[in-house]
Amino acid sequence: MARAVVEGTGAASPPGGPAAGAGVEGTPHCASDEYRTLGSAAYLEQCAQRIRAAADGRLPVWAKLSPCAGDIVDAARTAQDAGAQAVVCANTYWGMALQADGSSRLGSMVGGLSGPAIRPLSVFQTWRVAQEVAVDVVGCGGIVCAADVKEYMAAGAKAVEIGTANFTEPETIIRITEAL
Repeated sequence: MARAVVEGTGAASPPGGPAAGAGVEGTPHCASDEYRTLGSAAYLEQCAQRIRAAADGRLPVWAKLSPCAGDIVDAARTAQDAGAQAVVCANTYWGMALQADGSSRLGSMVGGLSGPAIRPLSVFQTWRVAQEVAVDVVGCGGIVCAADVKEYMAAGAKAVEIGTANFTEPETIIRITEAL
């Protein structure tokens, strides 16, 4: 699946244009400051607009949901109603990583936490969403082995994404696939 981010006013195409990918994964949420400013209803409408812009019928759209901007179930319903064929639970959790002197190790004061630390949180969000929407739910967050994949499937995921583990062990997907 080709990956493109749906941010700003429109959708991004996968590399090489629409014919190059099997679908588009969009991150329809806004930055944390925007969410606090917009409020829940305006945030959900902004997500719907971004998903509708990407869901033009050329490629399937998966909406990657933020667990930190309101109720993820509301966001999943909004994505489904706006035309997403699947929802991905969940994007990174907001966090901080500071040096002893208080300066950021991330480059900005707040950043996205991913990896094994978020798996129990994301499995819970996957379970919540899977009970509430008709579209497929894709689980992601902290998957490093076949048992993690099975945990997401038990929570209701139809598929999973493996991200952070690939940075430290590029053959993670091959190892997990063989173990399944």
